[in-house]
Amino acid sequence: DRRLHEGSKRMDHQDLRIQALEQEVREMPDKSDLHGVELKLSEIAGDMKAISASMRGMHESLKRTEGIVSRHEDHLRGTNQ
Repeated sequence: DRRLHEGSKRMDHQDLRIQALEQEVREMPDKSDLHGVELKLSEIAGDMKAISASMRGMHESLKRTEGIVSRHEDHLRGTNQ
């Protein structure tokens, strides 16, 4: 009886552990969830490339504006170069 009772307790304990693992597995992301994340990351990467290109354009424009302002300052100071 004692061995049967101990074995039954062990089986109950194992059953609880299996249920806990099954619950964790059910809550884990599946293939479609990961694919959705992959698609979003690709979209973000594309947006970042577009932002980078825009920033390069703004940088070039700012450099030209700084050059023009510098020439105007030099002219106003009378230090033409």
